[in-house]
Amino acid sequence: MSTSKNKFLTGVKLLVMGMAFRNILYSSPVDMRVELISSDGSTRFEVQDSAQARVMSVDSDGNVVALGTFTVRVIGSTSNVTILLDTDNNEDAEFIINNSAGLACFVIREDFNFWPRAFERRFYDDAANFTLGISTHAYIAGDLAVGAAFPNRLEFWSGTGDMRVGGGDIQIGPSWGRRIYDDAANYTLGVSTNLYVAGRVHAGSSFRLGTTATAGQVLTTNADGIGTWQAAAGVTLPIDARGDSAVIVSTGDVRVRVDSDGNEDKAFVVADSGNNAIFAAIERAGVSGSGEVHLGNYSRRMYDDPTNRLLGISTHAYIAGDLAVGAAFPNRLEFWSGTGDMRVGGGDIQI
Repeated sequence: MSTSKNKFLTGVKLLVMGMAFRNILYSSPVDMRVELISSDGSTRFEVQDSAQARVMSVDSDGNVVALGTFTVRVIGSTSNVTILLDTDNNEDAEFIINNSAGLACFVIREDFNFWPRAFERRFYDDAANFTLGISTHAYIAGDLAVGAAFPNRLEFWSGTGDMRVGGGDIQIGPSWGRRIYDDAANYTLGVSTNLYVAGRVHAGSSFRLGTTATAGQVLTTNADGIGTWQAAAGVTLPIDARGDSAVIVSTGDVRVRVDSDGNEDKAFVVADSGNNAIFAAIERAGVSGSGEVHLGNYSRRMYDDPTNRLLGISTHAYIAGDLAVGAAFPNRLEFWSGTGDMRVGGGDIQI
């Protein structure tokens, strides 16, 4: 043991080589040293209380034993208590606090690991990644905040179970292609891939979609917006227009929409049982917003001729009844199929 220069030891009993000294007042310009000459731990330097009971001792093997509660006090606000372990990084030097049964309660090791009780659950310095590592699960009894300040951090409130993530996305699983993100431009929560919902989809108070469905059912909703799959009322699906089946529209129009690129590859077709077209309405090639209708064969069709403001017929026309061309006589042509008579009013007939 050594003390700094010009220090006083008083009220101390020293046992050195079997000799006892009490109430020593020591003052010297040099350090004081107590030397234990044995090397087997059989001699020790001992501190006793007023009843001569051992309070703390250091034996010649370097073991320090303290009985009861003791305090290490640092005098002076700028002083430190330093425990020096060797620096060979072979993990054989540790600072250990044991319980009364000799089991480690807290350990600090020279390779920057420290753990309460079990080595499997420890903190360590991850110098390669500039992080503090945790070797196992972490249980946090209070709130958790990751990052300096919102919005660039993660926050979790233990009291309510609420969490918010600001300034970033949440990746689900190993792929960045499957993540949830804030779509601020559209005021929505974005999902970067397909979304599978095992339970009910509930969109506010206006729409809730059930999960039970049977083939041929339709999706309908009640006044509260709860969607359910039910049998179609008044119609059999798929719709079969043969026989007396009908599609009834009480108000408004029934509209079939095809694209308008003018390449004639989109059409509304009515076919017979052999899939032969008996009626088709298609867009007119090269004329946006203009259509053609044909009954059966496409070479015999009617079409819109917007250039000449005419309804065109691509082939001969057979009219079984009478024919009238023009709004009213005399400025029109009339032909009566029953008698073969014809009259022209307001014009000439060129032969």
